[in-house]
Amino acid sequence: MKKGDIEKMKIGIIGAGYGGLNIAKELEKNGQEVTLFEKNRYVGGMVDTVSIYETRLEKYYRHIFKSDKEAISLIEEMGLKNELIWPATKMGYLSNRKIYEFGTPISLLKFKELNFIQKLRFGFNVIHIKLINDYKKIEKETAESWLKSRIGEKVYSKIWEPLLLSKFGEKKSQVSMAWLWGKIKLRSTSSTKDGEQLGYIEGSYQKLTDNFYKYLIDRKVKINLNAKITNVEKENGKYAVKYEENGAEKEEKFDIIVSNPPYIKTNVIDNLDIQVKNEPHIALDGGKDGLYFYKKIINESYQYLKYKGFLCLEIGFDQKIDVIEIIENTNNFDGTYSKKDLYDNDRIIITQMK
Repeated sequence: MKKGDIEKMKIGIIGAGYGGLNIAKELEKNGQEVTLFEKNRYVGGMVDTVSIYETRLEKYYRHIFKSDKEAISLIEEMGLKNELIWPATKMGYLSNRKIYEFGTPISLLKFKELNFIQKLRFGFNVIHIKLINDYKKIEKETAESWLKSRIGEKVYSKIWEPLLLSKFGEKKSQVSMAWLWGKIKLRSTSSTKDGEQLGYIEGSYQKLTDNFYKYLIDRKVKINLNAKITNVEKENGKYAVKYEENGAEKEEKFDIIVSNPPYIKTNVIDNLDIQVKNEPHIALDGGKDGLYFYKKIINESYQYLKYKGFLCLEIGFDQKIDVIEIIENTNNFDGTYSKKDLYDNDRIIITQMK
């Protein structure tokens, strides 16, 4: 997006997590008048920290991978290039009161809790997972059943079961193999012959959030903190955002409202990572099929979009076909297409009003 690509408008963004902050940055570069609304007293969403003596500590474990090119570019743009470090990580496995080094082929060979054949099964299975390019082939299988059928009960119970138990608790047997595949594929991008390297910002990611906030404020982006949205209405061709800020009721009008609707199936929410589940339930639950808000937005958007106006929707990685079908059934749109995210998953649907 370049300056002048679209006419100047007043645009409101609901939510000042990193998604909202990035949208604000790109719109400001394009010359738009941007206002962010955040119900919390801080920006950054889940990239949050707590104060421990004289330093900041992430509330949730936070790092980036070598493949996170967009994140690396943002860190550099925010003036923190020299504070991004890539230390080699060390992985250990605790068994019978002994910690074994773990995470490299050499450490696997030295691991005494498995015999030689079991070690080979585990090693070749990890290679097999890395070679799978289409998650759809395994998304309907649980990680437990898929792994047990290939590496056996002993290897699964010794290596993978403790991991799944620590992440998902009693729901571990319901986790899709596609989740584990995604984690292994992602982490492999930061692996070297000496082990894994993960990216951290010295002094915590709070530095990035603080710099991002200042960057937007310096460019006249308005950020309303402690602002709880109570209603969004269309009035005379513009959108009226009503909100409570520090106990006072306020209202602003905009040409465009940007928000990321909930799209997770109700019965999947309990199986999400603990970090994700920390979000308010209402921000995650997209109904029984995960499509409730897409149906509502798509079926009612003709009332609000201008002629040839665009509708852009973030989607779950497996929702492309369903969302496009909803769009096509309205017969109100043309030229529908999708774009992938950094991990090659379908992530955005773009369509244009007829």
